[in-house]
Formats: sequence, C-alpha cells, structure tokens
Amino acid sequence: IKIDVEGGEYGVLKGGAATIKREKPVIIFEHGLGAADVYGTTPEMMYDFLVEKCGLKVSTMSAFLSDRKGFSKSQFTKHFYQNMDYYFVAFP
Repeated sequence: IKIDVEGGEYGVLKGGAATIKREKPVIIFEHGLGAADVYGTTPEMMYDFLVEKCGLKVSTMSAFLSDRKGFSKSQFTKHFYQNMDYYFVAFP
C-alpha cells in the first residue's frame, strides 16, 4: 500500500486498522514536518499505531531493502524531527 496524502497519513491508516492488523501489508508512506504536524500527528503516534497496535516494523526504504530490521521509536522520531527522511516503510 502506498499512501501520500500530504500529512493525513495517520487518519488513512486508522481508517484501515482492521485490514492492516489482519493482512499485515507492506505500507509505504510519507511522514514529515510541515505536513504531519498540520494534522497534529507526531512520529510517536505513527510508531505506536503501526508497531504497537498493528504489529508491523517501521524503517526507511533503504534500511528495509538492506536489512529488514525495524527502527526503535527513538530512531524513528529522530529521523522525523531532524528531517533525515520523510519516506518510510511499515512491514511485517
């Protein structure tokens, strides 16, 4: 699943929560300052939803392709707050 809705990704994900939990798809999404914060979405909210609620891992695309390990919450928030990346992938 690819989601690019200019900051509204969290709402889209929440709307699909049952399907995401059941199917465990790979989800490519944007999440960055200047868009997500307009909707009041923090990286902590995204991480908790995807990892804790849906049972997925989260990382950048390059990390996913090279080692398939997920970020810790602190790694994910660092990438967000320091504008290191804004393209991410959630995966089983």
